[in-house]
Amino acid sequence: MVLKAIRYIGYLLRIGGKGVSILIRPLSKSKAALVRKYSAKLAKACEKVEKASKSAFKAKLRELGVPSDVAKNLTDIIFMLL
Repeated sequence: MVLKAIRYIGYLLRIGGKGVSILIRPLSKSKAALVRKYSAKLAKACEKVEKASKSAFKAKLRELGVPSDVAKNLTDIIFMLL
C-alpha cells in the first residue's frame, strides 16, 4: 500500500513538480525549492523504488546522482507526504 502511494507521489511530481513544491512551501521554503529543483529525479526514484523504506528511497536517489544530504532531505519530504 505504501509503495503504491510512493508511486502516486512520483506521478504527481512528474506532471507538476512546481505544484507539489507550492504545497510544501508553507512548511519549509528551502525544502520546497529542493523539490522543485529535483522533481524529475524524485519522480524517477518514486517510480523505480522496489521497497517502501526510507533507506531504499534514499539509495535510489543517490543512484540518480542526488547528493547525499539532499537525498536525505528529499526522502524526509516524500515520507512526510505519506
